[in-house]
Amino acid sequence: MSYKLVMEGWKKFLRKDTTGENISELTITGADSGCSLNKSCKCVLPSMNLSVSQIQDMLVAVYGINSMPISFKSGKADGDCGEETQNLIMKFQVDNDLKCDGCVGPETLPILQKLAGGKVTKKPKSDVKKVEPASTAVVTTSGDTGQTISLIGTGYTHGSKRKGANVIPGIINAVHIHTILAATGLFTFLPGREKYGFGNPVVADALSAAGQSAKNISPDSKNPLVIGNLSTKNGGPMPFSSSHQVGLDVDTSLYSKVDKGARYWDAVRGFKDLDIPRNVAFLASLLKSTSPRVYHIFTDNTLKALITRHLKQNASDPAMAEVLELWNSIRNDRRLAHWKGHRDHFHIRFTHPQGSMTVAQYKKASRNRGMVASTKKSTKSGGSLIEKLKKSSSSGFGYVIGRPDGTIIDSHNEGRKFYGASIQKTMAAMAQLIAHKENPAAQMNDDELRGLLTYRRRTTGDSSRYPDSNQINRSISKSFNRRASNRRVYRRRPNVSESSSLNESALGRVSHEEIKDIAKNFGVEDSKFLWGSVNNQQTPKDFFNFFATLSRMDTGKFKDSKEEAYYNTYKQEIDKIISIQKEGTARQKSTGWLNDSGVFNFGNVWMKGGYAIGAGNIALVLDNKYVIVVYTRFFTNTKNKRGIILGRLSGIVKELLDNN
Repeated sequence: MSYKLVMEGWKKFLRKDTTGENISELTITGADSGCSLNKSCKCVLPSMNLSVSQIQDMLVAVYGINSMPISFKSGKADGDCGEETQNLIMKFQVDNDLKCDGCVGPETLPILQKLAGGKVTKKPKSDVKKVEPASTAVVTTSGDTGQTISLIGTGYTHGSKRKGANVIPGIINAVHIHTILAATGLFTFLPGREKYGFGNPVVADALSAAGQSAKNISPDSKNPLVIGNLSTKNGGPMPFSSSHQVGLDVDTSLYSKVDKGARYWDAVRGFKDLDIPRNVAFLASLLKSTSPRVYHIFTDNTLKALITRHLKQNASDPAMAEVLELWNSIRNDRRLAHWKGHRDHFHIRFTHPQGSMTVAQYKKASRNRGMVASTKKSTKSGGSLIEKLKKSSSSGFGYVIGRPDGTIIDSHNEGRKFYGASIQKTMAAMAQLIAHKENPAAQMNDDELRGLLTYRRRTTGDSSRYPDSNQINRSISKSFNRRASNRRVYRRRPNVSESSSLNESALGRVSHEEIKDIAKNFGVEDSKFLWGSVNNQQTPKDFFNFFATLSRMDTGKFKDSKEEAYYNTYKQEIDKIISIQKEGTARQKSTGWLNDSGVFNFGNVWMKGGYAIGAGNIALVLDNKYVIVVYTRFFTNTKNKRGIILGRLSGIVKELLDNN
C-alpha cells in the first residue's frame, strides 16, 4: 500500500512515533487510511498457527514497550484481539507497504517476524482452546495463502451424505464462526458443538446482518437466536448434520418471545411463543442478500401457513401490517422450502462465494504455488471415462464435438435418438417466436422466455413476474392436451387454440410439423422438440448442427447466402434466443457442477442443459470455436442419481476437451 493513500494526519503521526508518543491515540478508518479491516479475522489467520498473544509480543519487539497502548504497558500481552491490537497491526502494515486489513496472514507474518528479530513457530496451549480436527478431511496442504476456500463437489456441489454419490469436498482455512458470532452479542449456541462451529467467513457476515435486522425490528426482545452446527474445521460429513460439508451450511433455532434456553423447539406446536417479526426480518435479510446469496432455507410448510394466517388476521395493527408486507415479499421464494423435520430449526445453505474451487482446481493452484496437496478418492482412478462407458453402457450416451462451420472432430452415437429433458427448450422457444412473427403479441415476451430458458422463477423466487419453465413449455406445445392431463400449465394468458375468438394477446402454440419446418434451417433432420418423452427426442448430430448454426449466426460467419438470408429475416427472434440463452449460462456456472470440466477456461461460453428422468444433456459453444453436445441416459429415473449423472456428464465434456 502506498503512503499517498494514507491521510495527512497519519503521516504526521508516523513522523512522531519514534519519540515515544502513544500509538493508540490514532484510530485508523478504512476510507481515509486506505485500510479495510478484515472483520472475519481475529488479528491472525488460523492457518498461521500463532496466537494473538504471540502477535502482540512481536509488535512490542518492533515498536518498543514505551510506544505501546496503555493496555500493553505492563509488558504482557493480553491475548485479546481488540481495537488497539488491530490498529497496531494496521500501522505495521502501512509502515511496511503491506495490504492493510488488520489481519496477520502470509504476507504480513514474515516481515513481522523478521523485524521482531525472531520466528515464533509454536502456539501456546494455554492461549487456544483445543479443537479436534475432522477425520474426514479431503485436502491437506502446506504453504497455502490463508484464504478460506469452500471446495465445490462434483454433481452435489455442497457434498452429499449418500455413500459414493460424491467426492466429499471440504473447506480450506475455515474460521470459527461461533467465535465471530459470539462477539456480536446477537446469538447463543447449542452446548457442546464448538468443534462443529467452523465455516466460511461469508456465513458470519450474512448471519450477523440478519441478526441485526431482527434486532432492529424488535429492539426490546431479549431471547437470542440459537446457532447450531456449521461444519468441522476441515469439512466433510459429521455427526448430526452430515450434509454440512463445505462451511456454507448452518442450522439455527427460531426466535421465541419467551426464554427457551439454548435448544431447538417445535415452532408449530409452540406457535404462540413464536416471535414472528424477528423471524420474518431474519429470513428476509438472508433471502434478499446478494453476497453471499442463499442457496436454500429449509423450514416447514405448516409453519409458513400459520405465520401467513396470523399476520393476515392482525393486519389492522400497523406494525403487523409492515411485517405482513415483508413476509409476502419472501414467502413464495422457492428457496424458502419445505423439508421434513424442520419445524424446530432453519437449515440455511449459501451458494459458493467467489474464489471457490473444485478439488482439482485447488490442487492445480496449489502446485502452481509450490504447495503440497493430497486428496482422498472415493473411486479408483485411471483410464478413459469415455472408453469405460463405451464398454459398460455404450448405448447410454452419445456426443459430438466439432467446429461452428459444421466440421465434426469426434462423435459417438451421433445418430441415435435420446430423450432431450430440458435441452429441447431452446429450439421450442425459437420456433414459437418464428412461427408467430406476424403476431408479436402471441410471441413469448422476454420474461416468459427467461422463465422458460433460464429458470428465472426458480433462481429469483419471483413467481409474479416469471413463469415456471415446465408450465410454459407445456403451454406452447400443441401436442400437450391440458384437458387430458393433470399437469400444470401457464395460465397467465390464454392459448390461441383455446380462445373463443382470436385474442391477439393470447400465447401462441407450435406443432411438431411447424418446428420441423423451422428446424431444417438449422441443419436438423430427424428430431422432435416438444414437451413429453415421445415428442422430445433428438440426435446428438442434430443438436450439434442447431448450436453450430446459432454460433455462426452469432458471429455473422454464415455457411452460405441462404443461411444469411434466413437469419436476416428472423434476426430479432434469433438474436433474442441467443442473448437469453447466454444469460442462463451464469446460473450453470454458479452451480459449480461443470467447473472441473475446463469449459470456463474459455472466455465466451454459452450453453443449454437438461436433466430429468435419468437423462443428463448439455450443449456448449466455446469461444465460437468449438461446439460440444453430449446426451446421456444411463438410468430410467433420477432418484439418488444426480451426482452420478452430472459427474459423468462433466467428465465426458472434460475428456473431449482434453483430447481435442
